[in-house]
Amino acid sequence: MNAAMQASLDDLAHKIRLHIAHLAGEDTTFEEKNDDWVARIQYEATVGEDKGDRWTAPSWWIDREKATVVYVSDRHSDNDNDEAADYLTKILN
Repeated sequence: MNAAMQASLDDLAHKIRLHIAHLAGEDTTFEEKNDDWVARIQYEATVGEDKGDRWTAPSWWIDREKATVVYVSDRHSDNDNDEAADYLTKILN
């Protein structure tokens, strides 16, 4: 993997993380893209909950989450790239 490819994938990973941050623990599959890549991500999360009691308010948190990279495709050639998918999987989890 060359430096330009890695920088482009890092940019894509940043966009994916921003998308995940807005999901609030909701399981979903989504597609994210930048100038060079298109990635399909399957996101799964387990949400923990404390119902609260007389003295504390209810609260929720993401207990466990996982982002599975379904595929990463080069936007210029529409070819799947396993190396890019492995790299994204590694940095997202």
